[in-house]
Amino acid sequence: MILIYGRIDDPPLAHTVGALQETGATCVILEQGALDREGLQIEVGPGGIEGTLVAAGQAISLGSFHSVYAR
Repeated sequence: MILIYGRIDDPPLAHTVGALQETGATCVILEQGALDREGLQIEVGPGGIEGTLVAAGQAISLGSFHSVYAR
């Protein structure tokens, strides 16, 4: 899964999202203008770092993300 961060009205970001959707890639968009409605929980323990991102109403384990596109 790919985490996309930025403003969806930004043409390069919108183009990237469109291209990813055409290939069938799974991605989650973290809209820069909606950060006040999103959440992030991080836990550091003996097994390493774990956490959950809440974006667009869905809670996703940070371990689910394989890459990040931050614009």
